[in-house]
This record gives sequence, C-alpha cells and structure tokens, in this order.
Amino acid sequence: MSIETPAPLRAVDARLGATPGEWRHWERQAPYELLPVVARLDAPISKSSKLEKMDGKTPSRYTARRHVTGFTGLTKYYASPRDIKHWSAEPDYSICLVGRHIGAIDIDIEDAEKAGDIREFIALGCGDLPCRSREGSGSVLLIFGHNEPVVKSVVKTPYGAVEFLGDHQQFVVAGTHKTGARYEWLEGLPTNIPHLSKAEIKVLIEALRRTFGVRGGPSTGKAPIALQLARNAAAMAAPGAHFEDDESGVRA
Repeated sequence: MSIETPAPLRAVDARLGATPGEWRHWERQAPYELLPVVARLDAPISKSSKLEKMDGKTPSRYTARRHVTGFTGLTKYYASPRDIKHWSAEPDYSICLVGRHIGAIDIDIEDAEKAGDIREFIALGCGDLPCRSREGSGSVLLIFGHNEPVVKSVVKTPYGAVEFLGDHQQFVVAGTHKTGARYEWLEGLPTNIPHLSKAEIKVLIEALRRTFGVRGGPSTGKAPIALQLARNAAAMAAPGAHFEDDESGVRA
C-alpha cells in the first residue's frame, strides 16, 4: 500500500488537533478513556522516546521542550479532569480513545463503494452505528459500546481489512489524519452509542467472513438474519420480554 503524502499546512489549519468543543464532548462520553495524540507530523521526536515515527494515531504528547514522546502504560492510564483541561488547551493534540467500554469496527478500505457495502451489511443486523470518516477516503470507523472484553479480530477481504478494536485498543475520534484531512462524524458527534454483546460481535465477525472474506463467496442473504436472531435471543432473555412475529418471519 502506498504511503500518502501529508497535505501542506495552510494558515487556516493552524489547529491540527481536536477543538475545545470536541474535547468537551468526548469528556462527557468517555471521561477516563481519552489520551492525546500529537497530530503535527513534523514535530521532533524526543531522543529518549521509543517512538520510531510520527503517524498521527499513536498516543503521544509534548515534553517541556516540545519534543514528542510516547505514552507509557496507556492501557492502565485513566485521564483526570486536570489532564483533559491541559490537553484540550494544546492545538496539536488529536483525541485518542482507549476502548475500555467503547469498541470500534475499522473498515480500512479505500474504495468508498466497497466500504459502503460492508457498512450497510453491518447496519442490517446492528442498526446504524456512529460513523467516523474523512474526506478523500472510503475508510470509515464505526463505534459501539460493550460491557464485556472485546478481543481484537481482523476480517481480511479482497479490498482491505475490517478490524474489530476492543479492550485496550485505541483509535482517534477527533483531530487530523496524517493526510491532512480532518476526522468527521457523519451524523455529528455521537451522543447515543449502541451496545453490542460479545455474542453479537462473534456472530457479526463470522457473518462478515462468510460474506466478504477472502475465502468467502457471494452473500446468501442469511448472515444478516442470523445476526438479527442473535440479537433477539439476547433480548428475549431479559425479564418480562415479549415478542410478536413480524411479516418477515423473524421474531422482533
């Protein structure tokens, strides 16, 4: 895969990182799961840091001399209100989220049509999950809430990979990509993040592998129904649950 050259920095792009409003929003959504990421790719790396290169997505911060250093022990670090106040004042910091209670499905496919097919397929069983995108790319990232540890999984397709990021995996939710494009949320910053159970995620991964996987064939149309049945089974286990048959024959 070719490496994209970062777009030149313009005067209006002086703030590469997340805006104060984005920091306030994500502090409300996931206050202890946030970390900074230095978005300025030409910032010098500290000689004492283990960082090998600037990629705009690895948790990092400035030293007192404004050299970049990595974030050690990031999976065990819980951001404080004081941390977030300090980070939000730095215009070069994008926002990275550590997936303790929020996971992500990273559709790393540049072809917008193919990526859209996979996103639509996921929506058939999971509904419309909040979607992060960026200009000039088909790649998108969907987020979901979870109460059980989610193990990282990858579904390889002929067009690219679909990666499930869960417990202690990190992803950027606001700021600037290494190409110079800002991250955007298709329906605005998410306020309601749907939850997926461990069983639902497992069914979804298998459905994606059967339908879009490198060794898979054409969709039989059964995978979305199987996912919906898994959701129904989980809902029926709730006290007082009652369901009526709809016209499709799938209990909902």
